[in-house]
Amino acid sequence: MPAASVTLVSVGSVSMNPLILTWMNEFKQFQPQVDLKADGKGAEMGPLGLVGEVADFAAMSRPMRDEEIAQFVEKFGYPPTRITVAVDGLVLLVHESNPLRGVTLPQIEAIYSCAPTREYPRDITAWGQLGLKDDWQDLAIVPYARFGWHGHEFFKERVLVDNDFRNAVVEGGGSSLFPPIAVDWRGIVYSAAFLTCQGTRAVPLAVEPGTPFFEPTYANLVSGEYPLSRWLYIYVNRRPGQSVSQPALDFLRYVLSDEGQQIVVQQGFGRIPRILAAEQILELSREIENDSGDQSD
Repeated sequence: MPAASVTLVSVGSVSMNPLILTWMNEFKQFQPQVDLKADGKGAEMGPLGLVGEVADFAAMSRPMRDEEIAQFVEKFGYPPTRITVAVDGLVLLVHESNPLRGVTLPQIEAIYSCAPTREYPRDITAWGQLGLKDDWQDLAIVPYARFGWHGHEFFKERVLVDNDFRNAVVEGGGSSLFPPIAVDWRGIVYSAAFLTCQGTRAVPLAVEPGTPFFEPTYANLVSGEYPLSRWLYIYVNRRPGQSVSQPALDFLRYVLSDEGQQIVVQQGFGRIPRILAAEQILELSREIENDSGDQSD
């Protein structure tokens, strides 16, 4: 007798939706009886989906806020379970000939924002304002913005503090801005940390003047020391001492497997450390053992 059909629903982050959909499409090849649906309307919709019991997974490009967790606890009496599924980050790319040694978040804001909020000169429009000399000193900065991709909202939130871009920012989408940066030695653009482009280089970042600069290495992204790094999560409703449904558990195991994490890399994110994946799989599996009545130590 064929297995009964089951539907699993993911709601949440726009930036994670392509990743979730790819996971789902690949997982369905192994478990065709599981119907999977993803709705990426925004991270704020994930907690609402769990509380409203219309979603099995909340895809989140940020940790749940205290008020979101409180709303969940108020209804169910326990907090949601968080699974870390990927690491993400943004880099600031300049032409490979650009001698800029590092840039701070307030400086980036002053290059891009129409209304900088940090304590820095309102507009940075020339490379000399960032300390460059000789032929670079009076050269105008051409800031490019990559609209229409998963890092755009992250950049606005973390760097622009949700303000708008200056009119001088050159708009574009997808990877179309890579070629101009590779040939335009005046340019700067933000891009995914795990993508590279010949003819450009990533500039070390610091949170503010006087703090250390960090390269966008995998280790610095995972540790969180790199200023524009973040984890990506899936939250689930799991009662203490019990497990999620078997189909949901199987999907999460796939996400954390080497094959699932390879999809993370293919989608332009960074895989989580293998030990973290193994620990999370073990914890999810331990719940199944408890459900089956295994009381051994």
